[in-house]
Amino acid sequence: MTITTSSLHDGQVQQSYQATILVSGGSALYSWSIAAGSLPTGLTLNSATGQITGTPNQSCTFPFTAQVKDSLNATATTNLSIAISPSALAVMTSSLPNGVVGVMYPATNLTASGGTPPYAWSVTTAATTFPPGLTLGSTGQITGTPTAAATFNFTVQVTDSVSSTATTNLRILINAAPPLIVTATALPNGTAGAAYPSTNLQASGGVPPYAWSVTTAATTFPPGLTLSSTGQITGTPTAAATYNFTVQVKDSQNATATANLSILVNLTSLSK
Repeated sequence: MTITTSSLHDGQVQQSYQATILVSGGSALYSWSIAAGSLPTGLTLNSATGQITGTPNQSCTFPFTAQVKDSLNATATTNLSIAISPSALAVMTSSLPNGVVGVMYPATNLTASGGTPPYAWSVTTAATTFPPGLTLGSTGQITGTPTAAATFNFTVQVTDSVSSTATTNLRILINAAPPLIVTATALPNGTAGAAYPSTNLQASGGVPPYAWSVTTAATTFPPGLTLSSTGQITGTPTAAATYNFTVQVKDSQNATATANLSILVNLTSLSK
């Protein structure tokens, strides 16, 4: 009795596999087993037919010794191996989240399958096709804060540890930031000769950071108080009156918004 199969065809991870070990001579019925070594994980040997079937899930070369026993307990063995290669490298990511100018992009990881990890990622199209302000790390993570509104179409490439590559076309829609507006509408009163309660003007929209200023004549703003570029009003007012003035906020893209505000400075309270 002799096992006539001398080699088995290769397989691929996550691809169905089927092969049969053949024997001649001996006395049927036959019983097959693995006497040494092991089959690729995911494959099994049919003890009655000698057929190897299944779906391998690990890439490697698996040597083993196949044994057959006939109905008279005669045995034969042979050394075989099955080489399982990685599944084809492929980019699995097919869509990406939208972004907003001036708002941190949601951290997103590109994903791939197959090949031989680890993977390295890159953008293969011109730099201008990728949203300015965002970066694609070599690990596949997209991070940053976009600075321009548009639809950006680009191609990414993943390379595995044996230099196999795969590419795919992706797009990111970056929406414009909401309109810049001043949200501060009322300011605390003050008292001449007393420190003004530290107050920060507020804005929303646009693309931070913001820069603040008073756009009306200096005499319209309470003497003794200052408005910093960060929007903080501080100081000690020196003259009682109602002061009406206009503030302007400018964002990092030079968009501006204004608001008319007032501060009532009361006379100094006298102790009795």
